[in-house]
Amino acid sequence: METPWRKRAYDLLRLNFALFPGVAHYRAAGFIGPYYEAIRARQNWLICLRNLIVFIGFQLWLPWRTLEVAKRWSKGDCWRRRTLAICRERFVDPNDIAMFRIEEASELDHYIRRFEHIGIGRAIANQSTDHSIFTTDKRAFYDHCAERQIPHPAVFATIDDGEIDVISLPNSGDAVLIKPACGSGGRGVQIPARKSPDFASSNSFVDWLGQLNTIRSGQWIAQRHLVAHPDLSDLAINALPSVRVTTILNESGEPEIVTTVLRFPKTAEMVIDNIGKGGLNAPVELETGRLGRCCAGMEPGEYERHPESGAQIEGRLVPHWAKLKELALTTHANHFADHVMIGWDVAISAEGPLFLEANPRPSIIMAQRAPRLPAGKQRLGELIGYHLKMRQDFGQDKRRLLRAQPHDQF
Repeated sequence: METPWRKRAYDLLRLNFALFPGVAHYRAAGFIGPYYEAIRARQNWLICLRNLIVFIGFQLWLPWRTLEVAKRWSKGDCWRRRTLAICRERFVDPNDIAMFRIEEASELDHYIRRFEHIGIGRAIANQSTDHSIFTTDKRAFYDHCAERQIPHPAVFATIDDGEIDVISLPNSGDAVLIKPACGSGGRGVQIPARKSPDFASSNSFVDWLGQLNTIRSGQWIAQRHLVAHPDLSDLAINALPSVRVTTILNESGEPEIVTTVLRFPKTAEMVIDNIGKGGLNAPVELETGRLGRCCAGMEPGEYERHPESGAQIEGRLVPHWAKLKELALTTHANHFADHVMIGWDVAISAEGPLFLEANPRPSIIMAQRAPRLPAGKQRLGELIGYHLKMRQDFGQDKRRLLRAQPHDQF
């Protein structure tokens, strides 16, 4: 699974070279002001010139982009004109206006724009966790989980350029899922067998995996394909639902849950719940585990019932909710204590809550779109603002370039 060079170049730029929303001065939500003040303090005339070029290019791009977004979200001319004016004034992508349901420019005083979340995530993070292997390589993450008895899917094998290392054999009838060890946005996930044969030995399993052309290059994981918890099977259809639980260290240095969103597929053809592949989101009430009104992750769509199964969404309870919250908090505190913020993807499976991955820069789309509330009006924004104020050395530490990971995608 080779990533096109244009995508790699785009990822390199967006992950490592943050936009400045202005020339010498900026417009941004108040709670992230310290982030831009630190950047502005380091600017010289050459950087301001670069900002001016970017600003002019952005303004020239906006009419075309606004028209394209209006068509995709089925918006009329009135919306397009109003959105263009807001975007010119506040340096924001029209897609953010549609996605976050923004109607007035003043609402952006509380939102994190999508182009900001990578830079802000790195600004509040400890330098030692910027490239943590446990959050960039799922093989290392699952090894970490196994060593510390953190619940996670059974891993059958790891594959490196066709070389297969068997860890355990599937039980007869197990579904096997193959995914990239460092994949992005759900790309490359496949289910070669809904019911695996009875493997007599590691050699027979290796021979079976070796028939898959896709794993002959790159790094891959073969793991048990989990079944959704029965209470959510009518929402999960043929995929596995998961909850994105974001924990962040609070003012006392202890992990605190700040966002909880259930992700699940929109159609029976989907084998993953990723929002970039058309998945659905529903906010989860922190105290009770009750689902709120559902929406499509990155496209138009608001639902009280599942668009394909017809199952009721709003008001449902997420199974094992108290256990899931406890796992997220204790895992952050005891095993990822050096991380300031983590977005956990926790499967809601028939086996109970299981960790799928840990994301050091969790999606700002889900955090703001699903609950219909900007980060600045959530505990999330309050704690991000706190950490930005506390990071006196922001911008002074030198960091290596990032490569795209699933958590950086959106």
